Order: sequence, then C-alpha cells, then structure tokens
Amino acid sequence: MPTENINGIKINYSVSGKGKPIVFIPGLGLCGKLWQPQVEFFSRRYQVVTFDPRGHGRSEPGREDYTMSLFAEDLKGLVDALKLERVILCGLSLGSLVAQQFCMDYPGSCRGLILCGTHSHPGLKEQIVGRLVPGALKKYFRKNTLRDFAAAVARKVFTKPGQDRLRDFYAEEVIATTVEGYLNCWRAVKQFDSYRQLAKIQVPTLIYYGENDETFVKKQASFMTARIKGAHCIMMADANHIINLERPDEFNMTVGEFIMDNIPDAT
Repeated sequence: MPTENINGIKINYSVSGKGKPIVFIPGLGLCGKLWQPQVEFFSRRYQVVTFDPRGHGRSEPGREDYTMSLFAEDLKGLVDALKLERVILCGLSLGSLVAQQFCMDYPGSCRGLILCGTHSHPGLKEQIVGRLVPGALKKYFRKNTLRDFAAAVARKVFTKPGQDRLRDFYAEEVIATTVEGYLNCWRAVKQFDSYRQLAKIQVPTLIYYGENDETFVKKQASFMTARIKGAHCIMMADANHIINLERPDEFNMTVGEFIMDNIPDAT
C-alpha cells in the first residue's frame, strides 16, 4: 500500500475503482482492512479510499496528543494529496467521529456522511467512565498484554457462534497498535463533543447502528437524527457494533441505496 506524508507523518492508504470518491474511516484500534468487503462492492461504481489513521496499522503515530480535529486534519491532507473533490465519508465508531469533525471543519470538501455506531457527545455515565478508563487500562496493561485485551473486546463485539474468524480478525487488528496509541485514541474519543455543532452538518447523512449495540449508541442515533437536518436513521436487526463485517451484504446494499437516493451527482 502507498503512503503520503501528511502533517509530518506517513499515512498508509489504498485507492480502488473510479468515480465519485468515498472514503472509509475505521474504528478505534482498526485499520483500512476493516473495509475490505466494502472496497470490493463499492469500487465497481466509485473511487474507494481506505487508510490507516495515525497510530493504526502501518501509519506512523506522531508525537501530538490525539484529537478529532487532528484526525480530521490528517484526512483533509490525504484528500488534498489525492486531489479528491467533495468526498462521501463512511466512518465506524471512532471513524464516524472523525467524519463529523471533517464535515464541520471542511464543509466544502464533504458531499455526504454515513455514520455507523456513532455519537455526538458523552452522557453522564460515559463521562464518568471516560475519566476512569485510562487509569484502569494502564493498571490492566501492567499485568496483561494488548493481545489479551483485544481478545476480550473481540468476544464482546462478536458474540455469536460461528464468528471466530471475525473475532480473530479484530484481535489481530488491535494488536497492531500500541498501548499508548490506543489510550491516546481513547482520550480523543471521550473528549469529542459535537452537540452544539450538529446543525453545521448540511449534507445528506445516514446514521446506521446495530440493534444489539450499546444503549448509549442507540439513544444517540435518535438524538442525532433529530438534530441533523434531513438525516436518515437505520437499525441493522440483531447486529452489534461492527455492522459492516457482521452482515456485509446487507450493509453494502443499505449504504449503496442511501447514496443513490440521497446524494446528488454521487454516481
């Protein structure tokens, strides 16, 4: 995979297909390979870009404290380097927050949003947990490895029989990061708050989540749909957080139909 020098670091990326650009942004601890089922599907009609955010996969971590604005700035640098015009952004979890920030910071560069497993601001419980988790994780990692942690999270995210391959994939992706990099990303997620800026999002937006995801994510889906003008909200039945891998065919068809029906001149 090629790299670009963005904001003083090397960002690893991949481009497939021709047409209007769609950029897929992975979640915390994950890299561009997360989107392989989507690359195979959407590259038949679109120019598909995937990448490893800083500190993930083969992209360099840099030395700055991570924020969503920094992630969005990295993405803008990549978009500009690839000479992409207005892009459709599809992000999962952390990636959905980066997509929101990008759209708010660079509205002229965004054509549409697909926000998966997303949120706009932490609730009270999440604020409390957010303050406790970094310290708890540091203590955890004194006795356990990142591989132990990744395997435990994978079992929580992919709970069904027959999902061993997905659990293994998730764990291998997460251990490609470092402990400090993971904690840096976690802090960025917990500090993110777009509550008062959602009205700035003026592009067609799909909010997409799994029925079995955290209650917080499901409540946020309703909240954000009501506050982003014209936003659509879809629930994937009997699915958890990483919906693009749980049922990729359904995910691809749903996102593809949304783009066709709602984003002008996207095809």
